[in-house]
Amino acid sequence: MKQPEVGEVAENLAGIVLMAGLPLLLMRQATTVESAGSAARLMVEISGEALAREPRFAGVYGLAISARECADAGRLDMMGPLCDTISSVLPKPLSHAGEADRAMRVEIREVEFPEPSAELAGDGLAEMGLNYKCSEVDGSEIGKDSGSAYFPLPLFAPGTAEPRVVMEMWVDGLQVIVDLEAKLAGYGALRDMVYAVEEVVQAHRQGRARVRPA
Repeated sequence: MKQPEVGEVAENLAGIVLMAGLPLLLMRQATTVESAGSAARLMVEISGEALAREPRFAGVYGLAISARECADAGRLDMMGPLCDTISSVLPKPLSHAGEADRAMRVEIREVEFPEPSAELAGDGLAEMGLNYKCSEVDGSEIGKDSGSAYFPLPLFAPGTAEPRVVMEMWVDGLQVIVDLEAKLAGYGALRDMVYAVEEVVQAHRQGRARVRPA
């Protein structure tokens, strides 16, 4: 499956990767499970939006789910290791000319942090708004604008390891560990499996499932 390298989808994905840095920082700095949970939920929202557009974000999404679940289970000690792993699988920003042949420049215009809406307040979430402008640039332009972030095109380097998703969730006090792998061409199938697993777990929590998870 070819990654989007031009157009609106590629621009949106670069902006989402940039936004993911905020909940990641908040998770690292969290001193209570409540604050960690709020940051993890924001990461789930952001990575879920990316996953809907590009299935290669399945690994990031699974780790965000794990962070949310660990926070809900009171495992504040897991935030650091999970943040390290999320950082390792997120596309990395570029800083020096020539690091990539082509790059997406994300010029940050404005960041908004409105008050949590009534709908989201119960989950400890606030809607974050990021006003940015994207433009494709040659590799020689990387790092020239200090007010912009630069990401490689494509975001995920060709020839990376085969896709894998690890998720930890809790059902009725039982820890459920999901470890999924797919061949390089199976990103879409892996995304579908992630969605299916999450749906089954949520169904059990709501008492609608007929079978218990293995």
